[in-house]
Amino acid sequence: MWWTYRVVITTYWRSQMSDMCDGTDINNTLPIRVKGPLESCRIVSIACGTNHSMAVSDTGAVYSWGYNGCGQLGLGNHTSQLSPVLITHLDNICICRVVCVCGIHHTMVLSKDGIIYTFGQCDRGQLGTGNTQNLSMPVPIDNSFGRFSDLASNRATHMSAAVTMDGRCYVWGECQPPHGNVLSPMKTSYESLHDVFAVYSTPTVTNEMVVLSDVSDNPVMARLAQAFDDPNTSNFRIIVEGKPIHVHNDILRIQCLHFRAMFDNWPEGVKEELEVLTEYSYVVYEAFLRYLYTGEVCVAPEAGIELLDLAESYCETDLKSKCVRLIRTGISVENVLTIYSAVLKYEIPELEDLCFIYALAHLTQVTQTKAFKDMDPRIFKAFIIKASKKGAFK
Repeated sequence: MWWTYRVVITTYWRSQMSDMCDGTDINNTLPIRVKGPLESCRIVSIACGTNHSMAVSDTGAVYSWGYNGCGQLGLGNHTSQLSPVLITHLDNICICRVVCVCGIHHTMVLSKDGIIYTFGQCDRGQLGTGNTQNLSMPVPIDNSFGRFSDLASNRATHMSAAVTMDGRCYVWGECQPPHGNVLSPMKTSYESLHDVFAVYSTPTVTNEMVVLSDVSDNPVMARLAQAFDDPNTSNFRIIVEGKPIHVHNDILRIQCLHFRAMFDNWPEGVKEELEVLTEYSYVVYEAFLRYLYTGEVCVAPEAGIELLDLAESYCETDLKSKCVRLIRTGISVENVLTIYSAVLKYEIPELEDLCFIYALAHLTQVTQTKAFKDMDPRIFKAFIIKASKKGAFK
């Protein structure tokens, strides 16, 4: 679904549930203009579920259309709609944003007063009302949690999440083991909705698209990236495992305190070359030097722990954060305990929690891995005690 200021356009491939908003239930593979009341509205926000869609106008009015078998249109009935219909039950409430669980038939809306209204399917507690009763009309979530500033959901899950004005994140609905179905908002230890989805969502998905590179499309940055490991322009070579990496000492001096101190004490007349006798592999050291030129981490997730250790040694805080993000994407049954041991060493609580919950959810397979057999005895004992407190050995 795409939107402009005045019209909503959709390219939904399966329209038998009437979410095409053109007054028909005919499949359409090309963008079509919305018919009905939205043609005269300035739309500021849209969202879509598996078979239903939502739109919010600049006046805070909320429109819905599509399949309504669970009441996810918020119209007070279960009648599906071929065209957008105003949700009159929200008439006196100014809505600033709409979020739909995409694929699991429920809707959440956030008012400008920081109140969340939910409606639709609730078989797994995804409405946060404390029970599993479906609702066909918007109902506010308990306001004892405070005012909310943002909320999130995803078409692949039965889960909902939100963050309060003071930065506290809550989650409810179907969560990863050992939490299961959470019927009322549960406070988490996280401050980011992305982290909440990474830890609790099943399947593990993000609540929105994530930009994997934070480097802007800038010609100056592009030329700087091209200069990395370029023997024609470099004035210094770093040798790792017998392989040269061509760099520029001024760039390293600017970008890294470790190299600044090194070059400040570099004796005059000495060959412009340094052979690094390091415990780090060529792949990881090359990735580190490339990062100093580009700001990007270009290495496989499996090498993330080694790069994290290097970032810790060289006091590179930003690189450490990027390594954590990289490691999070590469957690598997085979490596989760290796990562768990490493993040305990480097004191990364959010990654520690993620690894523990992942290991607990796959405990049978994890206990058969080499990493389990090789665990440090102290970490092993603490892990078993922590797992038993979560009911892993019932």
